[in-house]
Amino acid sequence: FGYMFIVLGIVWAASGAVFSGVWLVLIGILITGSARAATVQTNVTSRLDGIKVGDVMDENPVAIPGTTTIDRALEEFFLRYQWSWFPVIDGGGRFLGMVIRDQLEQIPETDRASTTVSEHLELNSRAFHISEEALLESLLGNPDMRKFGALMVTSHEGQLAGVVTVEQLGRALRP
Repeated sequence: FGYMFIVLGIVWAASGAVFSGVWLVLIGILITGSARAATVQTNVTSRLDGIKVGDVMDENPVAIPGTTTIDRALEEFFLRYQWSWFPVIDGGGRFLGMVIRDQLEQIPETDRASTTVSEHLELNSRAFHISEEALLESLLGNPDMRKFGALMVTSHEGQLAGVVTVEQLGRALRP
Protein backbone atom coordinates (compact mmCIF):
# COMPACT_ATOMS: atom_id res chain seq x y z
CA PHE A 1 0.00 0.00 0.00
CA GLY A 2 2.86 2.37 0.87
CA TYR A 3 4.65 1.55 -2.37
CA MET A 4 1.44 2.21 -4.27
CA PHE A 5 1.29 5.70 -2.72
CA ILE A 6 4.92 6.33 -3.66
CA VAL A 7 4.37 5.31 -7.29
CA LEU A 8 1.13 7.29 -7.53
CA GLY A 9 2.89 10.33 -6.02
CA ILE A 10 5.69 10.11 -8.57
CA VAL A 11 3.12 9.87 -11.40
CA TRP A 12 1.24 12.91 -10.05
CA ALA A 13 4.45 14.89 -9.64
CA ALA A 14 5.50 14.01 -13.21
CA SER A 15 2.10 15.09 -14.57
CA GLY A 16 2.33 18.55 -13.01
CA ALA A 17 0.79 18.17 -9.55
CA VAL A 18 4.20 18.41 -7.89
CA PHE A 19 3.03 19.48 -4.43
CA SER A 20 0.36 16.75 -4.18
CA GLY A 21 2.73 14.18 -5.65
CA VAL A 22 5.49 14.93 -3.13
CA TRP A 23 3.03 14.69 -0.24
CA LEU A 24 1.76 11.36 -1.52
CA VAL A 25 5.34 10.06 -1.80
CA LEU A 26 6.07 11.18 1.79
CA ILE A 27 2.89 9.49 3.04
CA GLY A 28 3.90 6.32 1.19
CA ILE A 29 7.36 6.37 2.78
CA LEU A 30 5.78 6.81 6.22
CA ILE A 31 3.37 3.92 5.68
CA THR A 32 6.15 1.66 4.38
CA GLY A 33 8.40 2.47 7.36
CA SER A 34 5.59 1.80 9.81
CA ALA A 35 4.84 -1.53 8.17
CA ARG A 36 8.51 -2.56 8.43
CA ALA A 37 8.61 -1.60 12.11
CA ALA A 38 5.46 -3.62 12.79
CA THR A 39 6.99 -6.63 11.03
CA VAL A 40 10.17 -6.38 13.10
CA GLN A 41 8.17 -6.05 16.32
CA THR A 42 6.10 -9.09 15.40
CA ASN A 43 9.25 -11.11 14.70
CA VAL A 44 10.76 -10.11 18.06
CA THR A 45 7.67 -10.89 20.10
CA SER A 46 7.17 -14.22 18.32
CA ARG A 47 10.74 -15.23 19.28
CA LEU A 48 10.00 -14.41 22.90
CA ASP A 49 6.56 -15.99 22.91
CA GLY A 50 6.15 -18.19 25.98
CA ILE A 51 9.67 -17.62 27.34
CA LYS A 52 9.66 -16.61 30.99
CA VAL A 53 12.19 -14.43 32.78
CA GLY A 54 13.14 -17.42 34.93
CA ASP A 55 14.20 -19.33 31.79
CA VAL A 56 17.04 -16.92 30.95
CA MET A 57 18.04 -15.44 34.32
CA ASP A 58 21.33 -15.99 36.13
CA GLU A 59 20.30 -18.17 39.05
CA ASN A 60 23.29 -17.33 41.26
CA PRO A 61 23.32 -13.56 41.77
CA VAL A 62 25.75 -11.99 44.19
CA ALA A 63 23.75 -10.19 46.87
CA ILE A 64 24.67 -8.22 49.97
CA PRO A 65 22.97 -9.19 53.24
CA GLY A 66 21.07 -6.18 54.62
CA THR A 67 22.93 -6.36 57.95
CA THR A 68 26.32 -5.81 56.27
CA THR A 69 28.03 -2.59 57.29
CA ILE A 70 28.82 -0.07 54.60
CA ASP A 71 32.60 -0.30 55.02
CA ARG A 72 32.44 -4.09 54.69
CA ALA A 73 30.13 -3.86 51.64
CA LEU A 74 32.48 -1.43 49.91
CA GLU A 75 35.48 -3.63 50.59
CA GLU A 76 34.06 -7.14 50.11
CA PHE A 77 31.56 -6.53 47.34
CA PHE A 78 32.11 -3.28 45.43
CA LEU A 79 35.91 -3.42 45.46
CA ARG A 80 36.00 -7.14 44.69
CA TYR A 81 33.45 -7.27 41.85
CA GLN A 82 33.77 -3.67 40.56
CA TRP A 83 30.00 -3.35 40.04
CA SER A 84 28.16 -0.08 40.60
CA TRP A 85 25.14 -1.68 42.36
CA PHE A 86 24.12 -4.81 44.22
CA PRO A 87 20.84 -6.34 45.35
CA VAL A 88 20.29 -6.42 49.10
CA ILE A 89 18.59 -9.34 50.83
CA ASP A 90 17.40 -10.05 54.36
CA GLY A 91 18.38 -13.10 56.45
CA GLY A 92 15.78 -15.24 54.69
CA GLY A 93 16.95 -14.32 51.18
CA ARG A 94 14.07 -11.92 50.48
CA PHE A 95 14.86 -9.04 48.12
CA LEU A 96 14.94 -5.74 50.03
CA GLY A 97 16.18 -3.41 47.29
CA MET A 98 19.26 -2.11 45.53
CA VAL A 99 22.28 -0.35 46.94
CA ILE A 100 24.40 1.99 44.79
CA ARG A 101 28.15 2.39 45.25
CA ASP A 102 28.19 6.16 44.65
CA GLN A 103 25.59 6.69 47.38
CA LEU A 104 27.53 4.58 49.87
CA GLU A 105 30.77 6.41 49.14
CA GLN A 106 29.08 9.71 50.06
CA ILE A 107 28.56 8.51 53.64
CA PRO A 108 31.27 9.84 55.96
CA GLU A 109 33.94 7.23 56.71
CA THR A 110 33.34 7.60 60.44
CA ASP A 111 29.74 6.40 60.01
CA ARG A 112 30.43 3.50 57.63
CA ALA A 113 31.32 0.96 60.32
CA SER A 114 28.09 1.52 62.24
CA THR A 115 25.64 1.87 59.35
CA THR A 116 24.15 -1.05 57.41
CA VAL A 117 23.43 -1.19 53.69
CA SER A 118 19.72 -1.75 54.33
CA GLU A 119 19.58 1.79 55.70
CA HIS A 120 20.70 3.20 52.34
CA LEU A 121 18.67 1.41 49.70
CA GLU A 122 18.01 3.16 46.38
CA LEU A 123 14.73 5.08 46.48
CA ASN A 124 11.98 2.96 44.97
CA SER A 125 14.48 0.14 44.50
CA ARG A 126 11.75 -2.40 45.17
CA ALA A 127 10.63 -1.48 41.64
CA PHE A 128 13.86 -2.93 40.19
CA HIS A 129 12.60 -6.48 40.28
CA ILE A 130 10.37 -8.73 38.24
CA SER A 131 8.70 -12.08 38.91
CA GLU A 132 10.42 -15.18 37.56
CA GLU A 133 7.04 -16.12 36.05
CA ALA A 134 6.77 -12.89 34.01
CA LEU A 135 7.06 -13.20 30.25
CA LEU A 136 10.39 -12.10 28.79
CA GLU A 137 8.68 -9.70 26.39
CA SER A 138 7.60 -7.60 29.40
CA LEU A 139 11.24 -6.51 29.72
CA LEU A 140 11.25 -4.81 26.32
CA GLY A 141 11.23 -1.06 26.92
CA ASN A 142 11.22 -1.46 30.71
CA PRO A 143 12.56 1.84 32.14
CA ASP A 144 13.90 0.15 35.29
CA MET A 145 15.90 -2.29 33.13
CA ARG A 146 17.43 0.67 31.29
CA LYS A 147 18.56 2.36 34.49
CA PHE A 148 20.83 -0.47 35.72
CA GLY A 149 21.03 -2.78 32.70
CA ALA A 150 19.48 -5.55 34.78
CA LEU A 151 16.52 -6.43 36.96
CA MET A 152 16.42 -8.65 40.00
CA VAL A 153 14.21 -11.70 39.61
CA THR A 154 12.07 -12.66 42.58
CA SER A 155 9.94 -15.67 43.44
CA HIS A 156 6.30 -15.47 44.53
CA GLU A 157 7.48 -15.28 48.13
CA GLY A 158 9.78 -12.32 47.39
CA GLN A 159 12.98 -14.40 47.51
CA LEU A 160 15.83 -13.24 45.27
CA ALA A 161 15.82 -15.97 42.62
CA GLY A 162 18.23 -14.45 40.12
CA VAL A 163 19.13 -11.54 37.90
CA VAL A 164 18.30 -10.89 34.26
CA THR A 165 20.56 -8.56 32.28
CA VAL A 166 20.29 -6.70 29.01
CA GLU A 167 22.85 -9.13 27.56
CA GLN A 168 20.68 -12.13 28.47
CA LEU A 169 17.69 -10.44 26.89
CA GLY A 170 19.75 -9.79 23.74
CA ARG A 171 20.79 -13.45 23.56
CA ALA A 172 17.16 -14.51 23.80
CA LEU A 173 16.29 -12.20 20.87
CA ARG A 174 18.92 -13.70 18.55
CA PRO A 175 17.56 -16.22 16.05
